[in-house]
Amino acid sequence: MASESAATTSHAEHNPGVRLDAPRAPAWEARTTAAILDLVQKTSRAGDLPAACRTLANELQQFLGCGQVAVGLRRRGRGRCRVVAVSGLADLDLRSAAPRRLEAMMDEAVLHAPGTDGHSSGTGGGTHACDVANMRGDSTPSGRLLCIPVRSTDQIIVGAWTCIGSPEVIASEANLRFLEVAAWSIAGTLQLLEKAEGGLVRQIARRIARAMPKVRGLAIAATAVIVAAGLCIPVPYDVGAQFQLQPDVRRFVAAPHAGEFQKSLVKPGDIVAKGQVLARMEGREVRWELAGVMAEQEHANKSRDVDMAAGKTAATQIDQLEIRRLEVKRQLLQRRLVNLEIKSPVDGIVVAGDLQRSEGVPVSVGQVLYEVAPLRQMTAELAITDEEISGVSSGMPVTLRLDSHPECQWRGMLARIHPRSVTREKDNVFLGEIPLDNSDGALRPGMKGRAVVRTGSRSLGWVLFHRPWNYLMTWLDW
Repeated sequence: MASESAATTSHAEHNPGVRLDAPRAPAWEARTTAAILDLVQKTSRAGDLPAACRTLANELQQFLGCGQVAVGLRRRGRGRCRVVAVSGLADLDLRSAAPRRLEAMMDEAVLHAPGTDGHSSGTGGGTHACDVANMRGDSTPSGRLLCIPVRSTDQIIVGAWTCIGSPEVIASEANLRFLEVAAWSIAGTLQLLEKAEGGLVRQIARRIARAMPKVRGLAIAATAVIVAAGLCIPVPYDVGAQFQLQPDVRRFVAAPHAGEFQKSLVKPGDIVAKGQVLARMEGREVRWELAGVMAEQEHANKSRDVDMAAGKTAATQIDQLEIRRLEVKRQLLQRRLVNLEIKSPVDGIVVAGDLQRSEGVPVSVGQVLYEVAPLRQMTAELAITDEEISGVSSGMPVTLRLDSHPECQWRGMLARIHPRSVTREKDNVFLGEIPLDNSDGALRPGMKGRAVVRTGSRSLGWVLFHRPWNYLMTWLDW
């Protein structure tokens, strides 16, 4: 009899499907202690609480030799049990009917556990058993279901586990005793893991951190594709340039004859009308010369009469020619007298001609005294840099904003670009012309501002990197 008992014990130690009927045998106690320690160690090494529950379910199934083990938890030891893991299942569909039936069995076991909500079954610690057919509603029984609450040392029920298997395995006193003993140790481990997980925000952050290494490569590739696609998106490209207003037409007012400059009546910036007197020339010398010419003309007339009376035909003809010469000179001097007042040829603004300090100074015929510019039409002179001239051409729309009128905009068309560059403020620029209507007279020559040339659409990559690329090519001397 003793040898038969020893053989049974040895067979039970090497076959997890067979359990001892004497749960307090020394061999059973040793194996139970080792199994519980191994179960606690593997559960503690899990990354998070769901992983610990999956490890717990799988290990219990292998150790007990039953068909399936489910583990449910009560968050913070309150509320209903929620199925967290089922052995053999990596992903658990909580929306299906099976987990809900398991949760109902776990809630019933927790409800009948001693000290819970005032209910006490007296024995069994809340352990609940039934046929699987009764739980599933099947017509043919396929095994037994055993549900045991998992209670911590401070009498808090943290959850429950459910074992499904053959009646022989589920009814085994050794298995029942093992589950009840292991529940005390496993409950503490599950509580520690739950506290380590923290709140919902911390759990989400931890899950994201664990998922990052898996999706890092995909995220980098997706980011690269998105960036490349974004760099190919066409965007409007505008070229900025400084501009200055210039008169569309300039009229130069010159001295009509040589003489002494008497007085200037205007200065640069004055608005003048057509025919308005700008300055006066000194007329004393002209009057003196005119008086002398008229005296010579009278003398020539008398000489002609004397020669004609004496019958001197040749002398009479010479006197006649002298009279004509003096008449032309008299008309010229009279014209000079009329033109002693210098008048504006057009309506406009005096651009140049500050002659306030030149009064009494002799001037020569044709010397430029004033520059008058009409105001009805103005020209905006754009200074386009060397870097941008390749992308700018005639006919492009331009928006202008003056420094003196920042609240207003003027729009025009780039009419012409000078073929030769000039130097402006130490920069090499090409001048572009934009005609502007100035019927209201708001524009003045010399006004400055900022213009934007609408050159069309370019790819975002070209807009961002064409200048560094050109600079690099220049630096490398390519």
